[in-house]
Amino acid sequence: MHVISPCEPPANEGRFALPAFPSWNASPLAGVLQLLQDTREITLADAGLSRFEGGRLDQLQKLASEEAGICLDRVDVLSSLLEETLGSTEPADTALLLQTVQQLRRGMADHRRWLAFADNAGYYRDSPDARARIARSLRL
Repeated sequence: MHVISPCEPPANEGRFALPAFPSWNASPLAGVLQLLQDTREITLADAGLSRFEGGRLDQLQKLASEEAGICLDRVDVLSSLLEETLGSTEPADTALLLQTVQQLRRGMADHRRWLAFADNAGYYRDSPDARARIARSLRL
């Protein structure tokens, strides 16, 4: 099971804001997964998954693993394009190169987050006692 640091929502004008995330996992995807689970105050990784039973967790684990693979494919394509561009004799647009590197980093962050989500879904699926204990603690 992957453990994520506690997330504190940043102060703003009374609206609900996305929680702050550790830098290794800072992406909109991480925010969406956290909000869907309604666990912004919980320190256990993806504790909101404990509400689901084995079949649903199995589906979530498989879909998250597939999405992690898709993210990695995107990173691979961008890396190939970047390599081709840098190997060219023509000058490259610095702003475009910077955007490409940023997309590579975001793709890797999303890949890691999807993998963690898949691992956690698998953990809860395979550990019904832990799942039940965590689900009970969420209801308190």
